Amino acid sequence: MAEKALSPRITTVLFIIYEMFEKERVEGVPSIFKSFFDTLPKSFSTLTDLSEDEMRELQCPGATKPGDCPLLRSALNRRSLLRKYTKDILDKFGPILIDSGNFSPDTLTFKNFTMVLNIVNSRAFQVDRTSEENKHAPILLPFADMINHHNIATGTNYRYNGNIDCFEIYADQKYLSGEEVFISYGQNNIQKLLRIYGFVLPDNIITHIHLAIPLEENEKNRTDIVEYVTKNPNATVTNLTLPGFLDSEFINLMKLKSCRAPCPPVDSEAFSRDPWLAWKVSNELMKVIGQLIQKLPTTLFEDIKILRSWKEKDLSQNMITVIMFRLQIKRVLYMTFYRLLNRNRNAIMVSAEQHQGASARPHIEWREWRNDMQLWDQYYWYNRNRIEKMWNPHMDLAGEYRSFYGHTKNSMRYGTSW
Repeated sequence: MAEKALSPRITTVLFIIYEMFEKERVEGVPSIFKSFFDTLPKSFSTLTDLSEDEMRELQCPGATKPGDCPLLRSALNRRSLLRKYTKDILDKFGPILIDSGNFSPDTLTFKNFTMVLNIVNSRAFQVDRTSEENKHAPILLPFADMINHHNIATGTNYRYNGNIDCFEIYADQKYLSGEEVFISYGQNNIQKLLRIYGFVLPDNIITHIHLAIPLEENEKNRTDIVEYVTKNPNATVTNLTLPGFLDSEFINLMKLKSCRAPCPPVDSEAFSRDPWLAWKVSNELMKVIGQLIQKLPTTLFEDIKILRSWKEKDLSQNMITVIMFRLQIKRVLYMTFYRLLNRNRNAIMVSAEQHQGASARPHIEWREWRNDMQLWDQYYWYNRNRIEKMWNPHMDLAGEYRSFYGHTKNSMRYGTSW
């Protein structure tokens, strides 16, 4: 962890443990913060707090155990580091604090330390203050810490005003009477929200997962690929996002990998508009995304049904959070797959139009294929919108998806005959 021993954050954790559990025993008077402590949660759904069974329900594709999950490796590594960090702090400073008489062994436990650390991580505000000594110290604010989170483009909507030494929260949108007021904890993806705050935000606009496709041994000897990766060192990794777009550097590298030497320059029009390269890249990436989807024990639509029947299934809050998390991951994978299908369709259209342009007269097959492509477009946009709005409780997507997928395979198979 980046925290140093007895940093302002850890000092705050120890102070709260003392005030919450030891103040009355040591000083004979209850903590003045008792009424505030009574409002704080005693259990959490963060990655650190999930049981091993709940961790398995995150459904890491391609992994034999949760720590191997390629889509969640970063978040899960942070979970392991946090647990080790907590144990190291207690092993190093626990005996000293207990010997001081201010803490008892029954109080300074891993469970209590983790609980209070979760309180500080999930409820404290981090703001820039004028005092250098307290510049990075977390701030706990009763009432303000009860306001729920939403994402906004500016990141946060609170600040510390050093001129009057107060904390200010301002509205980032118009609110009607009776509406819930939100603040933003920052622009956080689903991994960070689960790891720190223990919840998943439906329709999180910042949802993304990492996908890496390393170079093969024979590709490491190709001059054009080596030069491109040297110039663009992050080209082997892309972020899969909810809209389904992929990084242009990543796409260009994939095109180079698919191109038989000698390839046109990457910045040339011949390279960027080659429909055959675009089709090959889309197909290759569809295989990768498709394999990840197939390794998942449940589909996106099966998870929606599970979530909607949570009362009948008596799901715990942790399990609901886990299912919502894996739903968001699957949304990204499905939307990326759809986007790649559409890239494939566009590449085929360009190739077919080039073929048709070279012919002296239109073909009946061409007109039929164009009509089929228009029908594919309708299905594509319809189902994309359905997945984007999947949190609508009145939707039942499974039937539409099966129908759509069957039609998609027929349309694209017919189109490739060109």
